[in-house]
Order: sequence, then structure tokens, then C-alpha cells
Amino acid sequence: MALCVFFGLKNTPLTLAVAASHAQLNILHRIVGYTAVFLVLLHAIFYTIHFGRQGRWATLIEEENLDGIGAGVAMLVLLMGILRHRGYEIFYISHIAGFMAAVVLTSLHRPIWAKKLPVAMLFIAGLWVSDRIIRATRMACNLINNEATFCPLPGGGTRLLLKKPGAEVAPPGSHCFLWIPRVHLYENHPFTIVGNGPSGLELVMKSRQGFTKGVGNFATRYPRRTAWASVDGPYGSCPNTDNYDKLILIAGGSGASFTFGLMNRILSQSERPIRQSFDFVWAVKRTAQVILCASLTM
Repeated sequence: MALCVFFGLKNTPLTLAVAASHAQLNILHRIVGYTAVFLVLLHAIFYTIHFGRQGRWATLIEEENLDGIGAGVAMLVLLMGILRHRGYEIFYISHIAGFMAAVVLTSLHRPIWAKKLPVAMLFIAGLWVSDRIIRATRMACNLINNEATFCPLPGGGTRLLLKKPGAEVAPPGSHCFLWIPRVHLYENHPFTIVGNGPSGLELVMKSRQGFTKGVGNFATRYPRRTAWASVDGPYGSCPNTDNYDKLILIAGGSGASFTFGLMNRILSQSERPIRQSFDFVWAVKRTAQVILCASLTM
């Protein structure tokens, strides 16, 4: 569990050792998590067989073992991460609730401090809480004197322009976690930074469900309206493109927010004329979405 939490940190120390962001390291978080759940299932099966052969079924309903069963159920709840693309809000809430329940119930399952399990759970909780404190502090600081302007786009898209942070803080192509209390008080979601200049930090999103649907509805109902907003970030690393003669950028739909952001980042960081060749491929379902291009390149 400790390794799983470590790989899941947004502010992981690993970024100092390897050129990878938390998003790229998330695959390790999932692999370790699936392995942990598999080992928990084996643990439950083998002990059930062991007690069953000895006729000690009553042992399974002892208080400490019931806590262990509860911890196992909480670990299974964490598997709902498989469905995160279908319902991010459900995934987000269930993941946090499942993790907290798993840590507490695992400590109660074997509460003897001499066996080190409660110590390990405290260490795991400390890692997670530290990461949350760092993120909450950033979010609170960026909330001061910050607001987002909502601009509806054709095809159900929304363009957001935030006053903060500055151009040097959040380069295009990276991503940040957006919090808009008026849309969802308790949620923040990751979005790619399209541009960041004197006019502010620019985000573009496609309205689907949950948070993005709420943002889209607000933008449609109150175009050019502003609301209190904050971001945590930036996160993410982009490859060094200076050594390539030609770059091919391919995106579909709102995924162009990353490729446009990467292109804007390359152009803004270049101190001399760019001699590279660019091929930009963008697939859209409706011609109305092409108008989005004007927003992304402004």
C-alpha cells in the first residue's frame, strides 16, 4: 500500500530523479494497486480455507477479523478506478473514501504496534495527507484575487481565461487542477493549459458530464461572466523537441488543447527562428468545432 500511495502522489519526489510527471507515473500506481488487491484476495481465501478446515468459522467474525474484512471490501472499492472515465465524480469520491477506510480498518485489523502494521498505516496516511496539504495550500494561494471568465464555444465547448498564475509559472502543454467553487464546491479536475500570457491562463474543455457539463451550462447561461476560481499546478513534462527536424502533432476533438498548448510552448520558448517543420493533424466530428481553432491560437 505504501508503494501504491507513493506512486499516486501528485507532488512525488520521483519527478526530481526522472523526467516524468505524476500522470506518467500513474501507470505504476495502478499496477501496484491491482497487485495489492490481488494479494488481499489471496490472503482472504487462504485464511478462510485455513479456518474452515479447523472448524473455526467463528474466528472470522471476531472484531479484528471483521475489521480486516472491511479493509478488504474497501480495497475492492478502490478498483472502481477502472471506471474513472465513465464517471469521474463517482471514481473520485469512492477512491478517497475507500482509501481512508482501508487505512483505518487495516490498522484495526492488527492493532498491535509491536507488529509494525499501525506504524506502516500512519506512514501511508502521512504521505497522503502531506500531498493534500501541499495541493490545498497552492489552491488557496492561487484563489486570492483570481477569477475565471467563461466563454461558450460552438460544439459544446468552453474557453476559460484565468487571471493567475503568471506566464512563467504554468507553461502551455502542462496541466493543472481547476477548482471553481460556484460550479462544484468540493471537486477539482485536471485540464491542459492551452496558453498563458499577459491576458491570463487559458483552458479549453469539451462539455460532457459532471464538472465539464456544469462549466458548459454556466458559460451558456452567463457568457463572458466571471467567477471565483483557482488552480493547482502546473504538472506534467514535455519532451525536448529541439533535436528533431520535423514534428507531427496529432489530436482528436478537445485533445487539441494539448497539441496547441505544446505548439504554443515551443513557439514561446524559442529565442531564435524555428527551422523545424510542423505537421498538425486534428480530427473533429463537426465542422463547427473548427471555430475552436481560433480560440486555441489566439
